Amino acid sequence: MMTRRTVLRSVVAVSSCGIAGCSASDDASQAESQFRTRLTDAGIELTDSSQERPADSVSITYVPRSGNQNVIADEIGTIIGIFFQQVDQGWDVRRLDGTIVSPDEQPVAKWFAKVEWYEQLQANELTANELSIQVLETLSPIEDSS
Repeated sequence: MMTRRTVLRSVVAVSSCGIAGCSASDDASQAESQFRTRLTDAGIELTDSSQERPADSVSITYVPRSGNQNVIADEIGTIIGIFFQQVDQGWDVRRLDGTIVSPDEQPVAKWFAKVEWYEQLQANELTANELSIQVLETLSPIEDSS
């Protein structure tokens, strides 16, 4: 059974960051570049993801450290933790879309996180556990079309 403990830790840690007093980023591309750098620094193996997307969202594609569900949940927790920290620092986006790929970069699964959910956590309308569950419930396999 997959535990959500690692995801919860990341979300709870981020929830302690206050929105008040955070300065806005110079521009969206700089914020996204910083986000990607922080993910790489955290050990997330990003791949080239030149995907078309709405201006108010960000998409990442990455290779997980393993196919183990706990490792995948831990990585998602790390990613959303960094994402919500960037939002706290003024990054004006509304959604993060993640695509998990195999080592040969074939899409395996996708998931997403909405800033709205994080705002509900900050307003005490959601618990960290509920937020984690919402994100993990979006995780779905990508069917092989070949």
